[in-house]
Amino acid sequence: MSLCPRKRTFASVITMSALCKSGLMQCSKIAGRLKSLELRDKVMRKEVQEALESAIAGFKERQQAKHERLRERERFEADWARIRTAVVLPALEEIAVVLRKAGWQCEVRAGDKDPGIHFTVYREVKAGVSGGERPYMSYQLEKQKDTVLVNAATKGSAGPVGSFTLDKITEDFVQTEATKFFARAASEAG
Repeated sequence: MSLCPRKRTFASVITMSALCKSGLMQCSKIAGRLKSLELRDKVMRKEVQEALESAIAGFKERQQAKHERLRERERFEADWARIRTAVVLPALEEIAVVLRKAGWQCEVRAGDKDPGIHFTVYREVKAGVSGGERPYMSYQLEKQKDTVLVNAATKGSAGPVGSFTLDKITEDFVQTEATKFFARAASEAG
């Protein structure tokens, strides 16, 4: 293998000539060194070859595990999107209908970019009176854990209800937790 170009253009001839004259490049010496490094009939030591093959296999296993985790994460997010739309939102809307009939203001929001859900319940605020923070309940993905974190905040307390796997997020679960949340918010409303 030679580092000297096979096709000689005017620019390459001038460049090669200048490099060779300046002592920066000696084509024949470099080509000779490269030929001596070729492994034509050489045999790699067995231990070295096994270590190399082991490193290659380890790399492939890590890549496969990485791709599997990515597929699992995508499945989790797709499953959550389905449960969010088919279970959580309708369950909260049913609660909101009952509360609205009783004179409470309710908002059920699901963002387009944010996969979470936000459920807010409050009494009508009279003109000239500050409403402050409104009680809310939220459902947020915990992607690293493949769970959904449920939070609740009222006038008197705020914090996580807990982290739940997708199989626990049923219509009954959502409505039970929303009822507990509302009971706490209503007891603190003034």
